Amino acid sequence: MASASPPRTTTPLHAGSASGSGSGSGSGSGSGNSLPQRLWNLRIPVHITHADLPSSPPLVTWVPRFSYLNQLLPRLSLYFNGAPSSGFRHEGIVLRTMCVGLLADLYGPELPWRLEVVDDGNWDVRDTFLNAVKEADFVRNGNARIVMGLGVQDTRGLWEAVLDSESLARRPRRERGREAWQVPEWREVLNDVSIFADNYDAYTAINHKLLHPPNPIRNVPLRLYIPTSPESDGGDEPVAAGSFKVMQSLVALNPPRSRENVIPSRHQRAGPKRLGAALQALAPSLFPSARDPVIANVVMHGAPLPFDAPIEELMRGAAYPDGWLNLVVVTL
Repeated sequence: MASASPPRTTTPLHAGSASGSGSGSGSGSGSGNSLPQRLWNLRIPVHITHADLPSSPPLVTWVPRFSYLNQLLPRLSLYFNGAPSSGFRHEGIVLRTMCVGLLADLYGPELPWRLEVVDDGNWDVRDTFLNAVKEADFVRNGNARIVMGLGVQDTRGLWEAVLDSESLARRPRRERGREAWQVPEWREVLNDVSIFADNYDAYTAINHKLLHPPNPIRNVPLRLYIPTSPESDGGDEPVAAGSFKVMQSLVALNPPRSRENVIPSRHQRAGPKRLGAALQALAPSLFPSARDPVIANVVMHGAPLPFDAPIEELMRGAAYPDGWLNLVVVTL
């Protein structure tokens, strides 16, 4: 089946990135123009075939950057007449269970993103998501009391908001005697931002509790994804295509004072911690300067990030739904 070609659009963070394209928020008012909601509304066009059914027509649709490909598996199994569907491949690379937007930043696909459904195990994406939420809460506060104190309804609602956001961008259509999911005309999608509003509001209400604990947040949860190649790895073991290393860190926002250091140091009075300083501390060989990218830059949501961005503001306004700042390293 075919779909209208997606327009070149400007993401909330950057213009024209292939992996960041997909619609941003259209016209709207109030919170609809906020950065968090514009990120929530971003979608990527995908073109999905089945490895065992090369002659079957593809499923062409949009998926939100904040969703998971695994959420498509039940309807893909129906669409491909019950063929085993438990994983995805991109150019022969089996994709891990990560947010669509993070995968797009890692692999930088041409759009629409051509994916292949395979039978290759099946991770429980709900458990993966909720475990990441708990881990992020532990990093932020030094314990996981806030997330563990959420009621069953809030815990379920946090996941269901992410789960449901994936299904709202398509509507059923009969084609060739079966139910299929077809992307609407892209202009229609761009103009109907309200289809995501309810889920965004539900998610934000719960996430607000996680980001506003009784005590000040201590650390920012950050993961740095570094693509590797046989040339760059330097090891004796062969490196598979599409491999990457993950550096996980907590970025302290306010260094604790010792009893001897009653007067704050110059570093403690320097103002909000910036992204560049955090990157330099985490990977100085890649980021020798805290002010500007010299050897490498970082990308999130399809856009390069400014090194002078306050990292706490990034966490509050641009973190993934699981609470993590997932940054992909791009060498210059």
